[in-house]
Amino acid sequence: AAAAVPGILVTLLTAPVLPAVARSLAGGTALLLAGLEQTALLGARLPGGAWITAPGWQSGIGWGLALAAGCWVIAGRPRAGHAGTRVAWLGAVVVWGHLGLAWYQRGTAGEGQLSLFFLSVGQGDAAAIRTPHGRWILVDAGPVGGGRDAGREVVAPFLLRHGARRIEALLISHAHADHLGGAGSIMDRLTTGMAVEPAVPVPDSLYLAFLDRMEAEAIPWHRGRAGDHWTLDGVGFTVLHPDTSWAGWEEDLNEDSVVLLVEYRAFRALLTGDAGLPVERRLRGRVGHVDVLKAGHHGSRTATGPEWLAELAPSAVVVSVGRNRYGHPATATLARIAAVRAALWRTDREGTVTVRTDGTRVRVEGRSRHQEFEAGPPRPAAAQ
Repeated sequence: AAAAVPGILVTLLTAPVLPAVARSLAGGTALLLAGLEQTALLGARLPGGAWITAPGWQSGIGWGLALAAGCWVIAGRPRAGHAGTRVAWLGAVVVWGHLGLAWYQRGTAGEGQLSLFFLSVGQGDAAAIRTPHGRWILVDAGPVGGGRDAGREVVAPFLLRHGARRIEALLISHAHADHLGGAGSIMDRLTTGMAVEPAVPVPDSLYLAFLDRMEAEAIPWHRGRAGDHWTLDGVGFTVLHPDTSWAGWEEDLNEDSVVLLVEYRAFRALLTGDAGLPVERRLRGRVGHVDVLKAGHHGSRTATGPEWLAELAPSAVVVSVGRNRYGHPATATLARIAAVRAALWRTDREGTVTVRTDGTRVRVEGRSRHQEFEAGPPRPAAAQ
């Protein structure tokens, strides 16, 4: 890092006047950064190499100690002979303070809580679910294309940074590149327990490579169908769509999306992939209230209809979206969401949207704001 940062600065300064020199410098700097990234990933894979510390007063104490120790070093104006001693004390305070707090939080962070992370992957979908006991489910893997790979650049680093080494289930809602694209890079870095997908025959190289990868690594594969249900650490996962009688079968991959209901105590969340109005009509009357809804098809006007929203009555609606030429999210869809007084959370504006719940209270957080509410159906207004 010490060599890479000056390399970046020199590259930027020389690019306007000496582009050939800048290209050479950029190549060398890229190698240094790649080496740094691989070293960090290797360290993160070691036991205890990455601990997540929950936000709160405990983390504040650790950073407060670091700030106080830094001020002590600066204010002391140490003589040359004592400078090393003060710096050593600073390092000890910072390292041991954070290690102690991290050890304390390691056993408590997330205990009793379900967390859903709607990752900011651009124009695509990826939602990481952490159970109360720290196990992970991944729903979609983010997009690939145009020289970018959200699995490599966003999803895998996020999971590793949060201490994940294994994904219990990788659920791909459907085989479009903005949902499936990052899967290969994620599987390169984390062990996958099983895969769930709609199993619609798609003559697409990306999908075929995904199937080949599962076969080569003997990863259990499951065809997601309505009625499938499993429980992990007290969290229920139920597939609501598709089913074998679905009339739109194989006609539109979006409408074949796996629709997943996530339940923990009184809390319910619905992840819809790219399913649109035809699927919503089919499921109407079967779902009931949900606290959090992931809007279908990135907020397209052909999904998240008014009747669907009225039935679900969500307190929060997440739209996973990035810069695009499709007009997502559609103005009409945003108006429908506003009409049911649900809070709107867009990943292109709020970054990763985090939902945490103990099954009773729910907290939704983005880059610039948060929302808190009680899980369960809205209570009717008291009679006057």
